[in-house]
Amino acid sequence: QLQDIIILHLENGKDAFISVSANWMKSCMGSSLSHLVRYPDAVRNTEPLSKHDKNLLKIPKELWRMVDFLHTYCLDEQELFCHCGDPTTIDGIREALDTDT
Repeated sequence: QLQDIIILHLENGKDAFISVSANWMKSCMGSSLSHLVRYPDAVRNTEPLSKHDKNLLKIPKELWRMVDFLHTYCLDEQELFCHCGDPTTIDGIREALDTDT
């Protein structure tokens, strides 16, 4: 859980203190490739291996899964990356990649 206090300084006025809290879950989204190769299983289910571990992946499994899916099901899809995806579908993809489901 993340917790912090934001101090909002108002010109010619009082400072406002705003408490902020949130629950945080690890995700593969926004992670570097060098970070993802350290996770032998889903990022939410395991801890990363050492940078010097012999069992580091050659390519992140998340990237492999996405490319494999696109190659299997989407080779004939026109304008695949020309339009924004459905938010619900994107959330499902993120969840599947983060949990290996």
